Amino acid sequence: MISKQNTHFIGSAFFTSEIVLSMVIAGIVKLLSPTLAIEVILAARYLFCLPLLFTFGLYAHGKQVMIIRNVRVLATRIIAGFLGLLFWFLAISRLDISTATVLLQTMVIFTTLLAATILNEKTTAKQWAAIFIGFLGTLILINPNRVGWDGVGIIYGLAAPISAAIMFIYLRKIGEKEKPISAALWYNIIGATLMLTWCNFFYTWKTIELSQCILLLFVGILASFQQATLALSHKFAQASKLTPLNYLSIPLSIVAGYFIFEDNLDFNFFIGTAAVLFSAYFITFHLPRKPKVTKQK
Repeated sequence: MISKQNTHFIGSAFFTSEIVLSMVIAGIVKLLSPTLAIEVILAARYLFCLPLLFTFGLYAHGKQVMIIRNVRVLATRIIAGFLGLLFWFLAISRLDISTATVLLQTMVIFTTLLAATILNEKTTAKQWAAIFIGFLGTLILINPNRVGWDGVGIIYGLAAPISAAIMFIYLRKIGEKEKPISAALWYNIIGATLMLTWCNFFYTWKTIELSQCILLLFVGILASFQQATLALSHKFAQASKLTPLNYLSIPLSIVAGYFIFEDNLDFNFFIGTAAVLFSAYFITFHLPRKPKVTKQK
């Protein structure tokens, strides 16, 4: 029998793998984006991740794997998830990979704001203060006076976490009554259909080189393993225990950005990053306490 300590270690290992895989995918997107349309990369990502998801879903739920009861919530999750991934890839293609990654961490801030309005979750004064610090850090990070400032890229970089925050809000609703793997399959099937249809009308497939095809295949395969390791991590460990590991993406992106993509990491970048990290960390670990229930004698 696996001990509680070992299950946490296994869960942390899977979650760390998920983070590393996501950064590898981001690096491949960054390499491909100058010569290949983002729509093509998205089509490959959605299409090639489906086989493993179907295998996992059929093993876990059999013929019931595609059944979804709350279509309305699923539709919102699909739209938000699709836009979030699209904006994330677009942000990577235009911004330094380190800057895009830090901006993505503001998802915690936007999720808290949306949870307060959509799910009526309580937000404390300290959390509101942390949110304010996070926004200040974001303003410092994007720094409009910076040489080579890309306003469109910044819009993409902020639209990605906003869309992702909406997706996670509705994932909570889906998780209450639906199977997460079912929602993931519908999301990826529809994403693949939309992107393949778009590319067939507006893109010439003959322009893709063999080396690019191999990298596109890797994007899809890595995405399927990314989703699998994410699911397995939450099977072995609590989400609250895994959250701190999510911030590993920032140092990984800084190292990759500096040594591979020659990102320009100035003083404002590190100050803004520190503020965003503080805000996200504080919001995550200072949730409102549930009132104690006193037993009646």
